[in-house]
Amino acid sequence: MTESRSNPEHHVGRSFLRDIPLSTKRYRYQGKEHFLRTRDLEFDRFQRSKHDTSQYILFDIDADTLKRDFLDPDIEDNSFTFDSFNTEENLLIIKMQTQEHAQAIEEFGYTIMRQLDDMGLRDVIQKFTKVEAYSQGKVPDHGWGPRRLNSDRRHRPTIVLEVGVSESQPKLEADATFWLDPARGNANIALTPKLNRKKAQITLDRYEWDTANGEINRVQRIQMTKGGKTKRKITVSNAPLIIPFEQFLERPTSSPVEKDIIIKESELRTIARSIWEVQRK
Repeated sequence: MTESRSNPEHHVGRSFLRDIPLSTKRYRYQGKEHFLRTRDLEFDRFQRSKHDTSQYILFDIDADTLKRDFLDPDIEDNSFTFDSFNTEENLLIIKMQTQEHAQAIEEFGYTIMRQLDDMGLRDVIQKFTKVEAYSQGKVPDHGWGPRRLNSDRRHRPTIVLEVGVSESQPKLEADATFWLDPARGNANIALTPKLNRKKAQITLDRYEWDTANGEINRVQRIQMTKGGKTKRKITVSNAPLIIPFEQFLERPTSSPVEKDIIIKESELRTIARSIWEVQRK
């Protein structure tokens, strides 16, 4: 049973600023050296903070400079990564990646790719590192899709992973909306695992697009928690996580080995344990 979410504005001109925490620091972009120095300073503050501080940094940057320093396809320096941009607002958004954030990306990505390997489909899947739509663009934590897309489909991922650490629920829903909106990301499924920094808890939502209502639907929510008398028992609710084959590959199965990706409770428990080890929880 799907859960319809409140309908956020999802037109092309929607501002990413509406969903960024008010505590997010904002700077005027003054070149690459200033960018790296500012990013490192804010990352250090974020790591040392014991509160729910913002994982984001905002930079005011003109469209020409943005294209030259960040969007040029010939750029090889991966230190200039970003979360999203809006050339109408001359805005660049950076998401600082913590160790637990990186661990979650690796664990979920590995689990999904391993099942594709078992089906012999690794070579037909490509990873998407950036999607642009009109004046906006975004970089997923992971984005996958078939190499050969249907002729009526733009070059977009079908499945997207966005890991949240300090993000609010509205921010994660806004990310899912960008990826699923047919006028922007045009993906089929958005997965948004949210990591709690204060306790051993992970909330994993799976969203799809409701074409009838023009909004996102949360079709599955899985919670992983650790507690109990020993404070070590891991509880997983509403497992398994299911990613339908046809929504991933955009075609029916063609052999008995091809099937939905199903991440079982035991696998989710392993993923959670790995993330909590990094968080020392």
